[in-house]
Amino acid sequence: FPDPCPDLAEKIKRLREDRVNQTAHLVVAQALGLRLRAPEKDRELRGERDIHGEYEAIPGRGPVDFIAMEDLSRYLSSQGRAPSENSRLMKWCHRAILDKVKELAEPFGIPVLEVPAASSSRYDARTGVPGFRAGRG
Repeated sequence: FPDPCPDLAEKIKRLREDRVNQTAHLVVAQALGLRLRAPEKDRELRGERDIHGEYEAIPGRGPVDFIAMEDLSRYLSSQGRAPSENSRLMKWCHRAILDKVKELAEPFGIPVLEVPAASSSRYDARTGVPGFRAGRG
């Protein structure tokens, strides 16, 4: 059967790609100690120069040494969907974001580490600051 809604399918594909790109850009910007700011350049100039966002330094923050991302392949966003559909939706998203973050972080020399979910949400017992706990091997 021919696709009854090719334009709709293409729009959904573009929305997925945009979501992945936006998420990855925000992760890498935070890793560099930057945040989005309100645009200072006018709309016409931004369109001419293909400027999609303007950033400013976060006071007191510098670039990180690495980015640790969870392996969320087992995460399910909705129990209302069929397991196979849920799995497909979550796998494309997590893998695509991880791949995009790696691609964007590479030019800055920031390694991206994949860690088990159990190891990514740790807090220092003394200070309460989130961080990474490496175990002895």
